[in-house]
Parts: sequence; structure tokens; C-alpha cells
Amino acid sequence: MYEKVGFGVIRPGVLSGNPNNIGLSQQKRGFGFLHDGSVSLTEFLAATVFTMSEQQERDMFAFMLAFPTESAPAIGRQVTVTLANKTNATVVSTVNTLIAQAEAGKCDVIVRGVLGGVAKGYVYDTASNLFQPDSLLESAVAEGTLRGSVAGADVITYTGVPFGAGVRLGIDRDRDTWLDRTEATLGYDPANPNSNPWQFQ
Repeated sequence: MYEKVGFGVIRPGVLSGNPNNIGLSQQKRGFGFLHDGSVSLTEFLAATVFTMSEQQERDMFAFMLAFPTESAPAIGRQVTVTLANKTNATVVSTVNTLIAQAEAGKCDVIVRGVLGGVAKGYVYDTASNLFQPDSLLESAVAEGTLRGSVAGADVITYTGVPFGAGVRLGIDRDRDTWLDRTEATLGYDPANPNSNPWQFQ
């Protein structure tokens, strides 16, 4: 349920009843709590089918979001970096928060995108505090260096992924210990664990 928080469009007849409020909220999620995904949790609990006071609605809201999950909120969070926003304070803050969550053992952080016309992947290594690339021909880089390298039409996306899944999702999708771009450069299939220079069968 916490993943849907942020869907906050206010429609006429629900909560405020003010038609001028339609779509004023900035959406962070795209799906609500009704069958058609159109209602936020706040609106849902305020529906006339429930007989609760405003305080009871707030208590129920907090209770419903208190159920534990196996995933940290950072998992699934993304921020895309372009030339236009690479120094934007909000972008930098989001990236730093993702890295802090990785260092706290809550998630892994990967980066996927295109730099200099080449599709690349990286995973954040908490031991070195560097992003490890998906190619043996490149060195690990600091976050600021990676983000600072975005130029022209380049675009990269930082993503919080489940703890322990960063290497697979960022740099070695078939988990054969051969990095994705290295395999592709050598003519092997980075999605096939039996296709690599060792030719596991």
C-alpha cells in the first residue's frame, strides 16, 4: 500500500468537493485504491460508506500503512539524469538518498543508460563507494564523476533495487561472472549464462 501513496488527485464530490482542485496535486504514483485505480487512500477512507470521524480516518490511514513489508521504500525509486538536470538539487538529493540507503543495507543502487552513444550499466559498491561498470575496459567511478559525465543527449537512470540484486540488474544479468558489455563486445550473449568466453555448458 505504501507504494501507492503519492497518488493524490482531488476530484469534485470527494473530500473537498471543489472542482478547481482536479489534478492540482503533483503525482508521484500512477495508481489509486479503487478497481480502476482512481482514488487515493485518503479519499477512499473519506468515502460515505465508512462512518468514521476525521481522527479515526487518520488513525486507520496510519494503521493500514504500518503493515511491514520485505522491501525498503527505496526499492523501485528512480531518478533520471540528463544534461539539463544533472546539477539540480532535487536530483542530487535523490541520488544521495539512494546511495545512503544502499550503504545502510536497505537496497542496491544501479545505473542504466546511454553515455556517449553507448548503452552502459553500473552498480554501486558499498565497499569502495564507487560505481562498478559493466565492462572490464572501464574503471569504477565516483557518483559525482558518473553524473558529471552526462553530456549532450546522454541519459542515465539511478534505481534502487532489492538488496543483493544489484549486480544481476546492473552489470551481469545472466550471473555468469562475465560483465554484460564485455560479453557483448566479445560476441557473446550477456543474457545467456552458457554464452561466455568460458562456454559453460
